[in-house]
Amino acid sequence: MRALNAAGLQTLADVAGRPRDEVAALHGVGPAALRALDGALDAAGLRFAQR
Repeated sequence: MRALNAAGLQTLADVAGRPRDEVAALHGVGPAALRALDGALDAAGLRFAQR
């Protein structure tokens, strides 16, 4: 959460507005966090942005 907040991503919609590889590059965002984000985005009907 700290890594996302530091990048200005406070909501799932904010996260969905960024490409997955950009979020993955944030310090502190690893494979487990990406799996959690994938699940949360899917549950909300959202997806990472495409490049």
